Amino acid sequence: MLYRGAKSPIVRDMGGFKVRLNMPGWLLPWPRDHGYGPLAMVAETILDPGRLVAMHEHRNDEILSWVPEGVMRHDDRATGRLVTDRAHLMVMNAGQSFWHSEETLSGDPPLRMLQILVRPHSVDLPPNIQYGPIEPAPLNCWRHLVGAEGGGSAILLPQRHRFLRSQARGDGKGGVSPEGGEAPLLLCVLRFGGSRGRPV
Repeated sequence: MLYRGAKSPIVRDMGGFKVRLNMPGWLLPWPRDHGYGPLAMVAETILDPGRLVAMHEHRNDEILSWVPEGVMRHDDRATGRLVTDRAHLMVMNAGQSFWHSEETLSGDPPLRMLQILVRPHSVDLPPNIQYGPIEPAPLNCWRHLVGAEGGGSAILLPQRHRFLRSQARGDGKGGVSPEGGEAPLLLCVLRFGGSRGRPV
């Protein structure tokens, strides 16, 4: 069964810092939860150049940060400064407590970032940062970005979840085969004519 969701009406606009919250569980006909299993939500963030989201805390969130456009400058009290862009992926395993900030410099392009929040299998896990390059992949092919613990992926989540990405052009077609017990969820991120993407 395919459930197609409209653009989420839940938007927080803080002047140069705009977040649209997408609740996957609300796509179901009779939702009992805003999440879909371990997938809690997808936050689409637009951050103008020269904006700082000051140091703030996350607890018991697993946050995958993917940047289709722009540059996100991360800072935290444990790892320090990291730059996430189209070529790099970051996962914050917030666990019992994790403090971080996000920033764009005045000379940076506008940032568009998806933060995919996953519920961990247990609360108050040790906090951690995982960061690495995204290897190039051919058009219309799926690429494995993040996997479950014990699944052989370089970046891990404490949950039975896999995240794959495909960049489709034209009439590109592709499929992904769920592993045992998996329920696939497809998130479409649109770009128009090479310009800055519009919120999904």
